[in-house]
Amino acid sequence: MISVTSASLCWILLSVSFWVSASEDVLNIRAKLGENVILPCQAPKTAPVQVVEWIRPDLNNPTVCVYRGDQCERNNRSSFQNRVQLHPGLVKIGDVSLILKNVKIYDTGTYECHVKQWESRRQRRAGNVKEAELIQPIIHLTVDNSGDEAGPTEDRGDKDEGNKDEGSIPGLEIVLGASAVLFLIGGVVSLLVLKRQGITKHNSDQHPALKADDQQQI
Repeated sequence: MISVTSASLCWILLSVSFWVSASEDVLNIRAKLGENVILPCQAPKTAPVQVVEWIRPDLNNPTVCVYRGDQCERNNRSSFQNRVQLHPGLVKIGDVSLILKNVKIYDTGTYECHVKQWESRRQRRAGNVKEAELIQPIIHLTVDNSGDEAGPTEDRGDKDEGNKDEGSIPGLEIVLGASAVLFLIGGVVSLLVLKRQGITKHNSDQHPALKADDQQQI
């Protein structure tokens, strides 16, 4: 009893940070990205729990967790694989709440809790099990994206590409390229001017000598 009580207290502490509101048969729960969230469900205490099935009716593969034999059955096709669990000690007393770990943006949606129970002790010995019963309220989970979303794989790639460009100045490559071209053009023009000035000076230096030769010839 002490261990069950301690587990209950831990679950309560885990859920303190979640914003919960209820409207008739729908329980609205908000959680932050990456948190562990508890989706509460209490089975009738009239008979022991045989099977618990949590589903997302809005998904093509609606199974979130099928709890049987003190554990959730493996479902490799589900995005919830290795992120969901029920507490065996609490299930025995009718608390079939689901722990959903490391919530993602795409975990936002509607969740239903279905429970199968034995009819009675006598029928239990005979193997008679009730039909699965939908436990109210239905839960609507909203995951709040606070900007730290690692996100689905396809979004993560876009974010990584954005980080590569972070800190760069738009158009900087164009400006540097244009500056380099102008520098080269300026260098060529300077060389041409200097060469022309050298030729002019050379010609001007020769003029007196030419004049002297002309005078001697005269």
